[in-house]
Amino acid sequence: LVSCFAILVLRYCPACVEQPVTLLSVMAIKVNCLLLMSLFATVLADAGPTLRGSNTISVGNETASSKTYVLALQQCSGSTLWTLHGLWPEWGQNCAGDAFDVSQISSIKSQMEKYWLSCPEYSDTNEEFWSHEWSKHGTCTTMTQLDYFSEGLALRSKYAGGCTSSDGSSCEFDCTSSFQCTHQ
Repeated sequence: LVSCFAILVLRYCPACVEQPVTLLSVMAIKVNCLLLMSLFATVLADAGPTLRGSNTISVGNETASSKTYVLALQQCSGSTLWTLHGLWPEWGQNCAGDAFDVSQISSIKSQMEKYWLSCPEYSDTNEEFWSHEWSKHGTCTTMTQLDYFSEGLALRSKYAGGCTSSDGSSCEFDCTSSFQCTHQ
């Protein structure tokens, strides 16, 4: 913000450098900085796949770390087992990609049916749920279907023990691009 402020002062108010800055000119410059930062954030959000693999956004000499994925776990009604709700990249949803193909995950299907199931209280079948998760979230990663769902299962195995009954029926973790996660 300070860098933005200085650039805007020089660009839009060169006389301000040579004479006293009024409160009104300072407020106008701050508003312009906030508008530019908002525009920059929107451009980054729309950039989608160009941000893949990075958990740092750089602007000049400044960097801002951002979590890259959300690992969401759920407890189905009447169960004490924490199962996967999803592994959600934060940079996008519903990206272009291959349609879900259950044969691509045949080697892990039994694990999927136990640990990434559609809760009985919802009307979706497991395959409908997996298809939804793949088309909405998995397509935005650089992973294959097998890699995406395998990574989710591995993370569930590693982090489900961090969920407690005080989390209610959902438990979420912020994960970096290297899948190091912390409980929200």
